[in-house]
Amino acid sequence: MPDNNRLNSRPRLLKEMAMAYGVDVRTFKHWLRKHPNIPSDHPTTGYYFSIAEINVIIHAIGEP
Repeated sequence: MPDNNRLNSRPRLLKEMAMAYGVDVRTFKHWLRKHPNIPSDHPTTGYYFSIAEINVIIHAIGEP
């Protein structure tokens, strides 16, 4: 059974990702734009980050 407390245990919304890192959604979007490994064309409202995308984000930004 997956551990739902881990960030990459399931797909997450942008808002959930920002909350996990303790920043505003706008700040989190800014962080994503600054890293070349993270695709910048990802839709940012109403869409989920896949587990693979979350792993890339964690690798680029670090653990929350």
